[in-house]
Amino acid sequence: MNRCLRILKITLNNTLFYEFYGISLFIFVYTELKKAMDYTYKIYQDHKFLIVKINHGIKDAKRLLEIGRKVLETEGFIDVHYTLMDYRGVEINFTSEAFINFAKLFEDYKHIDNQQRIVYLIDNPKSTVAIHLYIKKLGARREYCSTIEKAYSLLKLDVSFDEFENLVNI
Repeated sequence: MNRCLRILKITLNNTLFYEFYGISLFIFVYTELKKAMDYTYKIYQDHKFLIVKINHGIKDAKRLLEIGRKVLETEGFIDVHYTLMDYRGVEINFTSEAFINFAKLFEDYKHIDNQQRIVYLIDNPKSTVAIHLYIKKLGARREYCSTIEKAYSLLKLDVSFDEFENLVNI
């Protein structure tokens, strides 16, 4: 009776796969899509502006590095001058090793980094500490804040505040 339903002893990202006449592929695709959906980003070429929004929850440094690498490799990133990293609702779990890995990521991609200003929008104390230490290590052209109004004033984009809010709501 249960010949059609089997539990496969394969795990990926702590996900147990089930097989029911080929549905295991669907579960795999669904799991990968769910993982990819923990962030969104958009480049506005006409404003040379990039918004990266990390979805709510606890994020470890490894996942944030994957997201960073993906964004940096996006076509059009080389033309971006202003970036807003929206970490509202996110708790970042950083280790000292993570800071080294992020510094290496920065070093690996600095040849395509034309950023004039990067602003981190943060509303979690633990994440604020992590970003503060990260910025202190890397320095130039990075700021952090806790309100959208302050992010707008730090980025100094040539748009109205209302338009900025629309750009950020991705």
